Parts: sequence; C-alpha cells; structure tokens
Amino acid sequence: MVPSNFIPHADQLERQTPLSEAVWPEHALDIFSDRLVTLCSDGQLREVMTDSALPREVKNEVACHRVSVPQVRKVWFSDYALLNVKTLGTDEGERGQRMARMSGTLFDDGQFGEGEFVLRVSELLYALCEAVQSPFRYANGAFYGLALPGESEEVLRQGRGLVLGYAVPPAELRAAGVGNEEWMKMAFFECLQTIQNDMKEIKPKAPISLMNLPVPSRAMLIAELKQQGYDIVQDRAISNMNRGTLAGRMLKVFGNLTGQGFTLPPEATLADYLKIGRETLANVFEPIPYRMKALLPPPPPPPPTPPRPEYLNMTSSPSIPKASPPPPTPQLPTTPRNDWMNDFGGGPAPTPAPPPKKPKSYTPPTPPKPAGKPDWAKDFE
Repeated sequence: MVPSNFIPHADQLERQTPLSEAVWPEHALDIFSDRLVTLCSDGQLREVMTDSALPREVKNEVACHRVSVPQVRKVWFSDYALLNVKTLGTDEGERGQRMARMSGTLFDDGQFGEGEFVLRVSELLYALCEAVQSPFRYANGAFYGLALPGESEEVLRQGRGLVLGYAVPPAELRAAGVGNEEWMKMAFFECLQTIQNDMKEIKPKAPISLMNLPVPSRAMLIAELKQQGYDIVQDRAISNMNRGTLAGRMLKVFGNLTGQGFTLPPEATLADYLKIGRETLANVFEPIPYRMKALLPPPPPPPPTPPRPEYLNMTSSPSIPKASPPPPTPQLPTTPRNDWMNDFGGGPAPTPAPPPKKPKSYTPPTPPKPAGKPDWAKDFE
C-alpha cells in the first residue's frame, strides 16, 4: 500500500523486476538485524536477507560496516517502503507550517514509481539528526538513511507506514564511493536556512535569526559568488557590479572598509549541523516532533513478576498438625492431713512469725528511800 504522504506521478506503480542473474546487488546501503537494503545493478533499491547469496563486493561492504559499527540498527516496523531521494525543496504548507518535498522513486511491495514525498520541515530536520548517528560505514566513507513518517501517528504506532529514504548519488558521481555525506550536509543547510528565513520575519532577535549559518562547502559558495559578480577579499564577498562606474570602483576598493558586502560563513561538518539541528528543534519546535515519537520503538514490557510462594497466597494460616499431649500423670488419692504430718514436713506451710516488737527505751529504776532501823533492833535498845 502506497504511503498517504507520497503523491505518485502515475496512476499505478510499475512492477519491479525480481532479482536474477541479470539483476544483482551492487552496494549495501543499510543493514538491520537480518535484512539488508541494497542498490542493484538496474539502479533500484531492494531489500534482501543478510544470508542471501551476495556478490563479493557487497559482502566486503557488510563486513567493513560490522567491524566499524558493532551495534546493529533495529527497525521494529513490520511494514515499510524504500524511497530513493533525488531532490529536496520546501514550500508553504497549510496554516503557515513550512513543508518539505522530497522527489524520488518509491519502492513498495515489489512495485516502484516516481512521485513526491511530503512532510513537515521539523520532521525532516529530526530525521537528519537521527541519521547522522547511525550511518552505514564503508572503508572510505559512509551512507546515511532517513527514517520518515508516511502515515498518521495512529497508523505508525501499529507498526505500519514507515518510509526509509536514501539519497543515492548519480552513477557518474560514484567513482569515489557511494557515500552521500555531501547530500546530507546540503539537506541540513537548506532545511535550517528555510527555518532561519521564517524566523527572521517572526522573531528577528531569536538565536537562529541572528546566527551566521555555516555552509556545506565554502569552496562551492565562493565559486558561485564569483559567477554572480562578487570579489572575495579575505573573508568577505564584495560586489563588483557596475565596476566601470565611479561608485562601482569605489565599492570595489573600499567595500571591505565601508562594510559593503558580507562576511563569508564558515564551513560546517555533520557534527556541527547535528548540534545546530538539535538546538533548533528544542528552541523553535520541540525536541521530538509528535509523529516522530511514533517511530521510536515501544518501551520494553516490564519483567515478569516471579510467582508468589504458595504460603503467601493463602488467606488463612496453614493448618499445622498439633503434637499429641503427653499422657497424664497418675494422681494419688488425697487424704486429709493431720497435725502429725507437720513433723515430716508435709503439713501446711508454717505461719510466718510476727515481726519482733520494738524494744522499749531503758529507764533506770528509782533508787530506794533510806529506811529507818528495823523493828528487831528496837529490842536491844
């Protein structure tokens, strides 16, 4: 099924020629866990299994990539299409949202056809940033593939509607390799320049509005400026239009001092564009556009909960068999106790002795009064 974001030029897609001895893979462009995206001898993209019978050159490219990038790229979508991107442009979309248009050839379910793939500029910028971090490595270069949303967010979350875009260089430019790094830098520049021009009208003082946006190739810029009638003086481009007039001669001689012309922007690498792209998404749009969130793999399921022990699942305490009580000790018949048993210690417990009385304080006796003579002594008087 053709993605809803793709507008074909023809009413129907053509049937793709199957792989045979006349059609074989020439280059590897992308690899997943068990699948390989290849560029075939007829100029079309095809997906093959990694264990298929591949030419020696393709096997060598796969081996170099696996050595350079140990981590395997994964795609969790069960249904996706391939897009050979040829040109890139932008236009004003609905409600003032800037749109990106990628013209190329779509390969879907054994069919192919020319058309245009439409998406938001913010989605393209995010796809470029993600592609920089997962290239297919060659011995002398790299190839970058884009993961693009071809359907609505609801369809994407069902694992359908993904479009993998590959900007394949023309055959005459593949002498140095099939890498597409220069196209990636040009796509970054055009995307960021479009956003910058819009922001200059909306927020002239925004950071991206005041930025001196770096260019993909400074040499190409200088060559183009010279064709347009500029002279390059150190790091500035000075206009030499109407050089036959007095004003033109003055502009040529004093332009660098009077501020006429402009300073040449620096040249950027993909790492520079990646940094600017992330900052632009965070400051102008959002770090991850809403449809691009649906392209992310779903979170892994939580680990299974280990089964609870059987004794924890019981609502009541388990019945534990009780030990049988010991046999009762035989009791001898009791007889009334008499007082004579007290001599043998079998009587009742003795009554505790009363506490000793507190001794009285000692009072000395009163001395007797001196008595008179006894009566018997009166007889001898």
